[in-house]
Amino acid sequence: DQDLPWRAIDVRACKDNPVALAEGATGAPRIMPRAMSQTNLLGRFNLSGPSPLDASIITGLDGVRDMRVDLCWFRTGGDSALRFALNRDGAGSTGWINLGGGNNIISNCSLYVNLVTGQWSVMGNTAGAFGTGALAPYNRIYFNIESIGTQNLIGVAHSITGRT
Repeated sequence: DQDLPWRAIDVRACKDNPVALAEGATGAPRIMPRAMSQTNLLGRFNLSGPSPLDASIITGLDGVRDMRVDLCWFRTGGDSALRFALNRDGAGSTGWINLGGGNNIISNCSLYVNLVTGQWSVMGNTAGAFGTGALAPYNRIYFNIESIGTQNLIGVAHSITGRT
């Protein structure tokens, strides 16, 4: 507890379980989320080519509560849609959400997702949106582009509150 002296049992538990502490293992002393790294890389992807582009998948999100995905998207050749879907074990998609359209536009945005509650929000230079998926918790996120022309999408996903 805050402001209480350390006991020998507390020191021993921290000394003997550094991996369990960092992973948030059952029975291990807890680390507050703000003490965790803000750059915990979950995955990255680079989609490029004529549309439609196959979905890029970030998996292995079990135990992650909050995630940020930074996206940079350039498109040419007409209206287009960048969409994402959240699901669990490859089934139960929440549906696709359109993040923008247009021709010859560079979009930069950040997608924030609470994988436990399903709440998400997007903030960027061309659009903003928010919602809640109905089938949380999630452990996968998919990205897809369908449009006319050539697309380039680069993304990096980070855990922003550590693994719980």
